[in-house]
Amino acid sequence: MARTESRPLSLPRRWAHVMTTCNPPPGDVDPFSRWLVIVRACVLPMTFTSAAIAGLLAVRHPGFDPALFAVAAAGMVIAHVANNLMNDLFDVRTALDTEGYPRALYAPHPVLSGMITMRGLWSVTAVVNVVSLAVLVGLTYARGWPVAAFALAGFVVSAGYTAPPLRLKKRAM
Repeated sequence: MARTESRPLSLPRRWAHVMTTCNPPPGDVDPFSRWLVIVRACVLPMTFTSAAIAGLLAVRHPGFDPALFAVAAAGMVIAHVANNLMNDLFDVRTALDTEGYPRALYAPHPVLSGMITMRGLWSVTAVVNVVSLAVLVGLTYARGWPVAAFALAGFVVSAGYTAPPLRLKKRAM
């Protein structure tokens, strides 16, 4: 029986692999696939779905603005990415995530697997949170302070999920 060599996956197939498995593609990992794994992009479809449902519920209401909705939906996805990054950052820092922790069993932990350094994860987390803050400022300017109150409360819960002193995750919340 002749042995066939497997061809490397094309970039779109590599990205699809990450999105469907939460794992890097076989072989060398391209920078975008690495980014998709680090931000846990495989779980972002639930945020896209939530945003789509919100849009469907809001579209017929007076004052609905498709452009602001698009910015808000993008902000939701960016905030989810920020949450994923902060979770990994603080879980490693507080020694909650280890090689045997369940998260590491279904997908590589960005730092523990060597995909990114702690310093790199800090930097990326800061940049994504600044982008999220920019979206917040724009939406607050367009729609008022309740947007800021809601978003900042979400940020506190998001960061507090794994970050001291709240560490809600450790309290099974």
